[in-house]
Amino acid sequence: MTTRGLVLLVLLTCLTASQLYGQDSDATGYPDYSTDQLWLRADFLAAGTMVFVLGQAKSQGRSVEDVAMEMATFYAPAWSDVETAKQMMGWVRVNYMSSPRAEFETLEASEESVRARMNRPWKAYFGESGEILGVTFAEVESLFRRFYEEIASQRGLVYEQEQDEEHILITIRTQQ
Repeated sequence: MTTRGLVLLVLLTCLTASQLYGQDSDATGYPDYSTDQLWLRADFLAAGTMVFVLGQAKSQGRSVEDVAMEMATFYAPAWSDVETAKQMMGWVRVNYMSSPRAEFETLEASEESVRARMNRPWKAYFGESGEILGVTFAEVESLFRRFYEEIASQRGLVYEQEQDEEHILITIRTQQ
């Protein structure tokens, strides 16, 4: 075989190998995931993180209230530009919309008061029992409610939350 033939053989072998063993999921055996599937996985991991945080706190004798206050203290600087109910609802909306299954609807809005409704996309993760590893869905929702109440209070606002089986109704208004 000539030098030219040998170089061509090595080159073709390298090109073929890179096609077979590169990022191609078929060659590696790893599955390909759609963007939607990746977002759902990230959502599940976020819910799992909340379960872990609350589970750890409960095992140390701390309450949902304790964790919510710690989170509010930690995240408060990120909310420092919030001055109106409308601005705060925008931030709350962004947080809730991190779930690809979230649905959010503004019912009424002014700079002083905003009322909105959203579904409860994480509820399905808790199954019929409503509990994962000793942490209930009610505790997770209570954590977020108390967190937002504290952030609102720090910003001179009031956060109120009601819920039914399928939705959370949120009102944020200026303190009077």
